[in-house]
Amino acid sequence: MNKWLYKNGWWMLFALLAGCSDDKKDDMVLPVSTLTISPETEIVFQQAGETSALNISTNRNWVVTKGEGIWYGVDGNVTGEPGEYTVNVVTSDNTGIEKRESKIVVQAGTEKKELNIIQFGSEPDFTLPEKEISMEYTGGEREFVVNSNTEVEISTADAWIGLSAKKYAMDNSVSNVYRVYCMQNEGEKRTGKVTVKVGSKEDHISFVQE
Repeated sequence: MNKWLYKNGWWMLFALLAGCSDDKKDDMVLPVSTLTISPETEIVFQQAGETSALNISTNRNWVVTKGEGIWYGVDGNVTGEPGEYTVNVVTSDNTGIEKRESKIVVQAGTEKKELNIIQFGSEPDFTLPEKEISMEYTGGEREFVVNSNTEVEISTADAWIGLSAKKYAMDNSVSNVYRVYCMQNEGEKRTGKVTVKVGSKEDHISFVQE
């Protein structure tokens, strides 16, 4: 009888310890990966070499991977632990006519963000961070950005879209901020556009209103 108790007592203790171990494993489940970067979609540079900050916030170890091109680089750490960080993206002078482009990828845990790196050349050019903007049926104001290396022309043929003058453009900045006003929509869903022109280049931003 004592042998039976001794033998089965060890098995019961082993099962108890195994259960506790499983409980600890369940308690150690990591939270979902989070990653935010600013700017979110692109960094645009003028023709002269410049430095621009890339802000990273995450709850995981992170790594920055640079794309192709020797004309730009990442200054500072390209890896780090959870927290908030700032790394600098640095470009050399663009002596060419056309703009040049590459990418930077930031990865943390299961999250990955891709950032376009763009530098203008000597020809008039621009980029649009947003190509489609959604508006509520009630209408209202909305701002949009045009990144350029020279003067920008904006226009629209849609009567329900109103354009204001440029809100601001900081000295030597690529970012031109404009304000648009959309009238209330009394009918069906509609789509209009704002045309953006720089030199001989033209593109548009679609405005979709419920």
